[in-house]
Amino acid sequence: MPDQSLNTSVKEKIYRVFWKTVDFLYPPECVTCSKPGSVWCSDCQAQAVVIGSNCCPICGYPTLNGQLCERCRQVHPPFTQARSWAQYEGGVKEALHSLKYKSNLELGILLANHLCEVLARTQWTFDLILPMPISKKHQAARGYNQSEVIARPLSYLLQIPIETKAVYRVKETETQVKLNREERFKNLQSAFLGNSAKLVNKKVLLVDDTATTGATLESCAQVLQNAGCCEVYCLTVARTIKYLQ
Repeated sequence: MPDQSLNTSVKEKIYRVFWKTVDFLYPPECVTCSKPGSVWCSDCQAQAVVIGSNCCPICGYPTLNGQLCERCRQVHPPFTQARSWAQYEGGVKEALHSLKYKSNLELGILLANHLCEVLARTQWTFDLILPMPISKKHQAARGYNQSEVIARPLSYLLQIPIETKAVYRVKETETQVKLNREERFKNLQSAFLGNSAKLVNKKVLLVDDTATTGATLESCAQVLQNAGCCEVYCLTVARTIKYLQ
């Protein structure tokens, strides 16, 4: 049986060489300040409002002195823990928008590096990395799943397998942009389907680009639990902070 970690390490090296070649042939510009040389320059990345340790120990929402947030005091969400790298604003928002809507796929490896920083502060262990699935309609329109673009280099960096056929988006839902938290949960009812054959007794890391109200993460995490996962951890690049606890 081939060494999975060796196979993943080789893929990671190929991935990095591919993007270095692309940069050589088509020199990039920063998505935030347009400075040449990098798809998102280090100066602009440094301006991200990083979510540190002062957050709810369960859902990761920023709180005073790292205490439990009001929502998690009332009911434990269907995941074990969740964390996000930064607040969804400024350059972080622009970078994610460029990845999601402008096919700026090279951002995936930069964002994966930041997610590794978050994971280094946790004690999570997991067997599989799962990108948040999107609908067939959005997959066809974009040609890719932005969450997978982030999750795949993360898999290479951590040398943990990525699984794209463990959970599916089986329902076309209306846009969530103008919906409140309750409306989002209703909109997401029966939207996901878990593949028990790949999930029973597994610890999984569910990766998404952004958490707004948390409804998508919670809905998908519940399906993963129902399919047999023993632990579900959620990790996003960014999180909207305007929804007060």
